[in-house]
Amino acid sequence: MSFDPVKFSQAIGSIHSKIPLPELNAKLRELLLPSAGSWFKISQVLTDLANAKLTTAQEDSLVKLLAWIEAYISYSHKVVTIFNLGKLSSSAVNTISNDFEHSLPRSNVLSNHPGGDYPVLASAAQAAGSSGRVIFRARRSYKYGEEFVFSSFKEYHVRESVPLTQVDAAALPKISPYYKLIGLKRVVFEHIDIIRFSNSSIGSGQGSIEFLLDGVKPGGSTLNAEEISSRSQVYVAIVNKALAASGLSLPAPRNFYPAMDKIYNSKDGNICELYFTTTIGGSVKREKMKKNTADLRAETWHAGGRVAIASAAIPDSIDIYRLSVSWKLAFSPDEPILSILGSYRALSTGAVEHALISGCTGPETFEHAFSQLVKYT
Repeated sequence: MSFDPVKFSQAIGSIHSKIPLPELNAKLRELLLPSAGSWFKISQVLTDLANAKLTTAQEDSLVKLLAWIEAYISYSHKVVTIFNLGKLSSSAVNTISNDFEHSLPRSNVLSNHPGGDYPVLASAAQAAGSSGRVIFRARRSYKYGEEFVFSSFKEYHVRESVPLTQVDAAALPKISPYYKLIGLKRVVFEHIDIIRFSNSSIGSGQGSIEFLLDGVKPGGSTLNAEEISSRSQVYVAIVNKALAASGLSLPAPRNFYPAMDKIYNSKDGNICELYFTTTIGGSVKREKMKKNTADLRAETWHAGGRVAIASAAIPDSIDIYRLSVSWKLAFSPDEPILSILGSYRALSTGAVEHALISGCTGPETFEHAFSQLVKYT
């Protein structure tokens, strides 16, 4: 891969909303590149380096850094939805992928990103006025088929504290009793989403379409159920328009609800968060480990409670409606977390359509968590 200093500079100057500064600094140290204590300084020093006369080792490190950035924003914090298309050959999946790409203009999906080539993101000025737009960024082959990368823009209301001074109080007397105001600011946020067309990723010979949608919003909090559903429906409409050419439509998503009991009762991973009710006791509980790498099933109070309710005169049981499980991997420092995003309502519906995979900086660790999700559903 040849090094493009312009693309690199554009990328490093635009990714501050996607990658935590400590994680970027750790990667810079690993690649023997200069690090800094602020995004502004990092952008400045790396841009200067990219446009200087580079040694072979420096150029190689910058190429690796750009590849890492692309992988990070592609696979970090993804809400997963799986649609099983049944038995389909690899050639049939490829045909559907081609139909999908050709149909994008008819679905009002744009192809020109204001920032440049992927993984460059839009600046705040470029994103302004773009809420509701979807832009096709790239098509990539992966182990089981084809994946399409999109940028989608959505407006959020961000709550911010506004400190007040004596000058402010003098200008507007009615705010004089207050030392700060809480304001709502409109922010257009760029999501990175992936739609995959796969053969055998969920079972031998099985065709599937998988949504890997950006699961966070400004400030880093996870999207709520309504926001996830709204964002998913945008891509359901786009995909269904393409599938119509093949006489197909998206089926109901795979149900992740049964996976929670199976994971809990296995010895796999570390259960780091659990939402459940007790069947007879009638209580609603949430338990969370301080460290995601610790296993709730082995925690003294939880394990003791399981023994007590199982040996009671009238044995009780639990009904799980939300669960997170993590893994420590021998092949990577990443610690992927799979969260099955159920709500209390799932206890009556028995259906959960979305799961969040976080803690991944690349496809290998993402695929580990994804394969475990498939395994237990």
